[in-house]
Amino acid sequence: MKKTFLFLFKTLALSLALMGSAALAHEGHSVPGNKPAPHGGMMKSTGELFIELVTENSTLKIYPMDHDSKPLPLKGLIISGQGKLPRQAKTESVKFEEKADHWLANFDAKGAHRFELNLQIDHQGRQEKVKFNVEPNP
Repeated sequence: MKKTFLFLFKTLALSLALMGSAALAHEGHSVPGNKPAPHGGMMKSTGELFIELVTENSTLKIYPMDHDSKPLPLKGLIISGQGKLPRQAKTESVKFEEKADHWLANFDAKGAHRFELNLQIDHQGRQEKVKFNVEPNP
């Protein structure tokens, strides 16, 4: 009994030591494409663009950026979007209004705690797609 307890204790101690060192090895590690969001939103990459989504209540702001996190001019970019509520088969079109450095839209989540926002951005003859899982702010 004493040997079994000692074996289990050593195994547990070794496991914790190895997990702790693995966690420290990844601290500060930067994942390719993982960038901070300049406006405090959520960042996603389409491959060619970085898209930041900022939400406040039902307001959606979309900021397109290049790989250096520099804002892209909206001229020449075309955006379309669809919102999908949980447990609903159909999607709702989201209409965007062009502002100086971002697109603005409103989406009524109808009291849902989250929804899916699918964006398509036409950029230099390419169709870039990105999906956000959004939890609206109260």
